[in-house]
Amino acid sequence: MIPVWNPPPKRHPNENRQGDQRASNGAAWLAWTLAFLLPTLAVPQSDAEQQREILLIAPEVGYEIDADERKQFALFPEIDGFVSAQVTRVAGVDRVEIIYEKEGRRLHLERPIDEAELEDLRGAVGTVGAEETRAAVPAEGKPSDGRLRLATHAIAYGLWLYGAGIPIVFDIDSDRGQVGAVMLSGGGSAALAISQTRRYARGGAHAKMLTTGSYAGIFYGLVPDLWADKSDDKRQALGLMVGVPAAAAGMHSLFRAGTVTHGEADLTFWGMALGAGYGVLIPYLLNADHLEQKTQDRVYLSGASVGIPVGGWLAWRIAHDKRLSQGRALTLRLGSTLGAYYAYTVLGMLVDVEESGHAKRNLSIVATGVPLGMVAAYRLTKDESYSTTRARLLGLGGLAGGLVGSGLIYILTTSEDYRSYLAASAIGSGLGVWLTHSSTRSSRTPVSSDPAMDVGTPRIAWEVASLPELVFSLMARRDQSDVAATQLVRARF
Repeated sequence: MIPVWNPPPKRHPNENRQGDQRASNGAAWLAWTLAFLLPTLAVPQSDAEQQREILLIAPEVGYEIDADERKQFALFPEIDGFVSAQVTRVAGVDRVEIIYEKEGRRLHLERPIDEAELEDLRGAVGTVGAEETRAAVPAEGKPSDGRLRLATHAIAYGLWLYGAGIPIVFDIDSDRGQVGAVMLSGGGSAALAISQTRRYARGGAHAKMLTTGSYAGIFYGLVPDLWADKSDDKRQALGLMVGVPAAAAGMHSLFRAGTVTHGEADLTFWGMALGAGYGVLIPYLLNADHLEQKTQDRVYLSGASVGIPVGGWLAWRIAHDKRLSQGRALTLRLGSTLGAYYAYTVLGMLVDVEESGHAKRNLSIVATGVPLGMVAAYRLTKDESYSTTRARLLGLGGLAGGLVGSGLIYILTTSEDYRSYLAASAIGSGLGVWLTHSSTRSSRTPVSSDPAMDVGTPRIAWEVASLPELVFSLMARRDQSDVAATQLVRARF
């Protein structure tokens, strides 16, 4: 049987018009339905539309940390112009919101905060809840970290200084006596350090400052023997045995009352090292090398002896006054290192640094790059937060970039001119630091500035028509109904 196509029966014109009217009404009803349902089904709620809970930080400060409380408990040292801070929770995600002032404007910073960081923040101001109480020295770190550092240094000094120094001072020549002195000194130092630090309430930063003083004590303990016309083993050993504990005790007396931060401890150590270097360099640039050899040595010893405390004090003042975190202190150290290297690179591009007779010129240029690099690092890192991990990654990125730049020159060219390697390594290190900085910004410091918090700055808010509005507009126009024109873009001042 062959199927036969039968045309549909003809309808009356009024019947077709009624069908079109019903279709138009159905489209309008569908557009109204989409306009109300699509925003709730397809568009998730923003943070502003969700419930925003302000968390209690601690009973000591309440729900908000002001500028005085921040200074009292050494909180947020990386933020300049701090005004206030809150911890909020939106959709189960905790965030810290900080308001600060910069160049006459009031700005808003916001970043996620995990549970461990929130606990550290609460521990910084004293009590956490009703049962747990913590010491208000978080800027110095945990007391257990400081105790461990002091105990390990005491054991090392006991084995090296006193274990090896006692037989020299007391003329113990037998092997049994020397080995016994090392064993007793090491074990006794360990037992003494553990027992004496049992009630140690300061943190790792304070302990780091004390051990930094002990490093300076090694130098000062050697000064009497280096100053003398003839070296003497007994004088050298006795100087070290006295100099190390004396320098550590002096550092303890300086920071007995105040709080020490990790940023201050790290930058103080770096400043003392730079001070020793400049203490030797400045007399050399002033032609101290023309003096008799023993006089030269004494001049250099005097310069380093003065430079160590001066450099340490200047670095501590910078870290203390600017309230630098440990991460920012490490970035300043990195900046000073890169500043010296870039100064040497620029010098190598202009003159032949391998040419003899210009050592003073070369050293003076490199020494100038150190403070310039430190100032540049401070200014470039002023508006972001830097953890210790991020700062160390920046250093690794610069090292990796320098190696890659030099490696490319070595592989792709046959040049043996040191200038090409200098330029490639300098460019590569800069790119390495920049790429590492960019890659760690999103993961470690996802801080966004809210321009709406700026004071006195004109703003324009742009709004784009939503999908339901566009659908309804098209349906209404097709139906030729009297509907107001849809605004695709709206601007509010």
